[in-house]
Amino acid sequence: MTESFDFKSIADEMGLEEEDILHLMTLYRTELAGDLGRLTDALDPPQWPPLKEQLHKMKGDAANMCLPTLSDRCAAMEKAVLGQDAPALLQLLVDFRQAAARFEEAFGAYAAANKP
Repeated sequence: MTESFDFKSIADEMGLEEEDILHLMTLYRTELAGDLGRLTDALDPPQWPPLKEQLHKMKGDAANMCLPTLSDRCAAMEKAVLGQDAPALLQLLVDFRQAAARFEEAFGAYAAANKP
């Protein structure tokens, strides 16, 4: 799955000014780091109810930020949790972390180019 993170289009879709999307995405990025930490903490050994709750939150957060690349991956991980499929969850988490790294890179470049 390939994706692009078009923050200008996301701002337009959300009806936000550039400085607002910079602020919101910065908050999202900070929250995502904490979410990934909490997700990792619940993995070994797998704690299925906390994993489901964390992934549901992450899926909603990404969807609210108009980031389907990340929300779709959270939905896939949530399905693995519902099936208590730890190997699938771990593989999907690798994929999610790669997508999150691409988000970080894209947002970093966007933020640097659009400093208020």
